[in-house]
Amino acid sequence: MTKEISKSKLKKDSILEALTNNAFEGVRITGDISRPKKLSPYDHVHRHIPSLNFRLNLVTKKVEHLNLKDVDDVEINSIYLDIKEKCDRVSKGLVTDYLLSDRLEEYHPFREYFDSITAIDSSEYLDKLFDSLNIDFENKTDYSICKGLFIKWLLQFFASAYHSGPLDLMMVFTGSQNSGKTYFFENILPKELSKYVTTIKDFPRKEEDAKMMMCNSLLLLRDDITGVGGKDKDWIKSILSNQELSYRAPYGKSTAKYRRYAVLCATSNDMGVITSEEKANRRIFPLKINKRNHQLFDEVLSNGIDVFWGELKNIWNKATNKRDLYRVSKKEIEFLSTLTEFRETDEMHEVITKYFIADSDGKCTASDIKIRLKRETHKDYSTVNIGKYLNQIKVESNRTTAKGKSVKYYKLKSIEAPYKTKQLETDESSTPRGNTQ
Repeated sequence: MTKEISKSKLKKDSILEALTNNAFEGVRITGDISRPKKLSPYDHVHRHIPSLNFRLNLVTKKVEHLNLKDVDDVEINSIYLDIKEKCDRVSKGLVTDYLLSDRLEEYHPFREYFDSITAIDSSEYLDKLFDSLNIDFENKTDYSICKGLFIKWLLQFFASAYHSGPLDLMMVFTGSQNSGKTYFFENILPKELSKYVTTIKDFPRKEEDAKMMMCNSLLLLRDDITGVGGKDKDWIKSILSNQELSYRAPYGKSTAKYRRYAVLCATSNDMGVITSEEKANRRIFPLKINKRNHQLFDEVLSNGIDVFWGELKNIWNKATNKRDLYRVSKKEIEFLSTLTEFRETDEMHEVITKYFIADSDGKCTASDIKIRLKRETHKDYSTVNIGKYLNQIKVESNRTTAKGKSVKYYKLKSIEAPYKTKQLETDESSTPRGNTQ
């Protein structure tokens, strides 16, 4: 009998202690001594999650530990279950809503790094970095222009971090394999930002994935491309001129606008990285890399990667108009537009000038040209594209009537073999400029 009373008393004492603790906790939260509050589901979440020392990454919109490791789905599930053990009324939605709210401490990884480094009034390591590319230039003027464009491309990282303006300059390294092109780009950022370097061979098939990649990366490297023409041309042009991209993020309820942080670059074994129709080139900055100076680059990496970023920060801090620091000037556009050795070969131009010659008495329709090209090349060229090309290079044309219909013909004559003495002329200059082999 005594034992039973003792057990009953212990149980009552335990219940009383729990109620008392709960009451004191209610007083601590509400500040109301007269009416202690029972902890709500939100109170339990608000007590538990801040103790985990998470931060919300403003770039990726992901929750991270202080060591920068992402909080994954398994960990979120565990947090939810830990809280539910204390309060059965807690929903998982409340936990995830709390994690993706302003209740967490926020941080911006790019600004955090650039704010932390010291501005250095020097260009020693910036000079070493550019010279490590080991590029042959025709003259000092070309060297100076290319170095200026190289610095402008680098200053885009500051523009990205501080939301200064469009990141519309894409640097492309061309040259033979094993010249260190990819290694340079993949190691240009400090280790604190290395997780924001994304290397791809091609853009993802899903446009949403490609846009999200642009907004979650600081450096996007297109590795080993065959050029920037074809289906990539319009997409790259659009991306380079946009500061924000619209897409629906994973688990997002609707489409939203996100800032594009990625600075673009590429490598190619081919020289033709500027499209043939790009007359005024202001977006693609190509450099031919013969063989990088690995020793000089390694010196920068080991002794001064924070130093050369500090040198760039000094340039950034001193400028009154930040946009001018990375805007391509009229003179630079003119220079980039004359780099004919980096222009892609126009296949349409090649085949038409190989099998046709300008002739004032000639009468070739686009269909005639298509039939001849298919016979010679076994490729099916579109009459629309043939017509567009001939109009673009201003081939003389006229109209006639055939079977009651108006037909456009071009003053061309079909020839039997590659004709070298009088081919069609275009506005393209054949004089190469820029860095040479």
